Amino acid sequence: MRWRDLLPRSEDDEERDPGAEQGERLRRALWLDQFSLYYQPVLDLSSGTLVGVEALLRWEQPDHGAVPAGEFIEAAEREALIVPIGNDAIRTAATFRKRLLLPDDADVRITVNLSKSQLFGVDLVATVARILTETGLAPELVIVEVSEAILVAGKEAAARVLGELHELGVSISVDDFGSDEEQSCLLNELPVDLVKIDVRLADGPGGTARLARLVAQAAAWGLPVTAKCVETSEQLRLLRELGISHAQGFVLGRPLPPDEFELMASEEPAAIDESRETSGREAEPHPGDAAAEHPGDASTASSDGEPTDVSTARANDAA
Repeated sequence: MRWRDLLPRSEDDEERDPGAEQGERLRRALWLDQFSLYYQPVLDLSSGTLVGVEALLRWEQPDHGAVPAGEFIEAAEREALIVPIGNDAIRTAATFRKRLLLPDDADVRITVNLSKSQLFGVDLVATVARILTETGLAPELVIVEVSEAILVAGKEAAARVLGELHELGVSISVDDFGSDEEQSCLLNELPVDLVKIDVRLADGPGGTARLARLVAQAAAWGLPVTAKCVETSEQLRLLRELGISHAQGFVLGRPLPPDEFELMASEEPAAIDESRETSGREAEPHPGDAAAEHPGDASTASSDGEPTDVSTARANDAA
């Protein structure tokens, strides 16, 4: 069900401009501080240790709970709201990571997703630099993630912006690496530090071989691989066979509100049992793809695959 279907309707709805109505509701949500971030763990498959966390946008609706970003990012992009929402999400995520207490001062990086509008906007680098200064978070603990489709479509402009972000000290991740194998080779020309692969690429005939090729390609470029959307014990076994050591997905840990994530992160890591299973798929689209083929992460995409494309004014830090 789409987010707009959850909202009250009147007899006059048929005569209204759907786009204007969506924009009005999103602006009202911003004004009422109804956007928040949930956090999904990235684990080391050999030890179960927390190695990363991805910030994922949610719309907290009083009557319907947390609505995933994939349900409203496309509208936010269309209404020119995604940049302020996304920038505030970066600030919220940085603040959260700064206060997150981890055993032995673990080097756990937080990932924030960028939309197309954010990446190619006028002041992204200045915004990120200001947020890092104001929150006091070390840039080495931040990963900015952009989908492969966005990077390939605007490679020259992306190279400039990503290079400037690199100079700040943050890392760059490519989400949905290998979604278009013919275009993926172009990413080697960009300042990229790691790639994220959807394990579901292995589904279907020839899928396992395709996933193996992508892992080999990343290794040839010296890029670490994180797998996303991991939902079954079979997928866990495949990842280990391919030598992928870091992963995220519902079988490893669902997105959690800040307080629940902090509690989870304080616990001792447990070995990952391949008998784990989840029920159903709840992966979300990646943020910036709203303008492309896939709506939405800011958000992040989601990257479980959740879109984490985050948007305006205030994404509640404490949800």
